[in-house]
Amino acid sequence: MADTTNPPSTTNIMSIPTPSTIEGARTEGISFPIKSLDDNGRNYRTWQMRMVLLLQCAKVWDVVDPAGPPMLSDMGPQQDVWLDKDITALLHINCHIGDNTMLAINEATHA
Repeated sequence: MADTTNPPSTTNIMSIPTPSTIEGARTEGISFPIKSLDDNGRNYRTWQMRMVLLLQCAKVWDVVDPAGPPMLSDMGPQQDVWLDKDITALLHINCHIGDNTMLAINEATHA
């Protein structure tokens, strides 16, 4: 018979503190710590892999993927959908890069 007076402790992953250099990404109400791209790009490969997955889960990868469809000026109502996805992707990217990288791409208007 199981001891119900002292149930096993469980740790809520949301309550675990993360270092200040790690920002959380929130998808479907779940938060994931993703380390920002450092300014010298040493962690680019792992950052890129995480960002692709994050952008896919956020359903905005198609506006970032080089093989995806480009935005066309005559897309009609679909253009608003594309622009909403684009600004969401740009937000995710900008929130996961270092300050120097942010300053280097501050003119970017699309993901």
